[in-house]
Amino acid sequence: MGGSRLVYLLTIFFFLNIVTMDVAFGCSPERRRHPIHIDMNIEIAEPYILQDQSFEQINADSEKSRQEWLEKNGMQEVWSTQTFHTLGYASGGMASNFITSAYALSGGYGAYYCPYYRKIEVNIIYRTLIRIPKEIPKGSCVYNVILEHELRHDKANRESFEKYMSQLRQDLPKMALFYERSAVNPKDVKRRFKHMQVSIKEAVELYIDEFVLPSAAEINEQIDSPESYEADGKKIDACRK
Repeated sequence: MGGSRLVYLLTIFFFLNIVTMDVAFGCSPERRRHPIHIDMNIEIAEPYILQDQSFEQINADSEKSRQEWLEKNGMQEVWSTQTFHTLGYASGGMASNFITSAYALSGGYGAYYCPYYRKIEVNIIYRTLIRIPKEIPKGSCVYNVILEHELRHDKANRESFEKYMSQLRQDLPKMALFYERSAVNPKDVKRRFKHMQVSIKEAVELYIDEFVLPSAAEINEQIDSPESYEADGKKIDACRK
């Protein structure tokens, strides 16, 4: 974990657990003119299912991940990347943008200013991309077995995202208070506004990295267990009889 990443992780710990306000120079939440207006717009879209790649293309792209899976599950002596094939995969994707506005109040004779958020808008869309080889007929028995497996990944991703986005709605005001905590020199007000905008963006993205993704990964590992693959393999064998 890099230095900057560690700093932000520690920041999350502070504002989620022991938020304390630096009221030096008279800067405090009580001085603000009005409450922060916070809009969180979260869209978790239905999975996007593609059959735009061949079996060969999908397996060429996923060879490294197959090798890692074999090593992690101690299956190198049973299977190899040449005999263990990928029949489909699911990957989550996210797009986001952040809009903030802020104002500053003079702390006394213009010697210092207290910056406050006026509005924070967070827009996030999440979607799982599922790929199935184009050689497998859509709607066929084998296609349905593969799709059912990949939709379990989508379910894990969606539920983890929904859980932590709900928590983020509660934690975002605490994040904002943390970044308002100290006074600035008059000439640094605009720079502080920019820093406040970037800080919210980085904190939310790290929140997702540290909470949402590990939660989904833990469930996805169970979905991709050797036992799960064996069960799905039997279903596919039954399709071909």
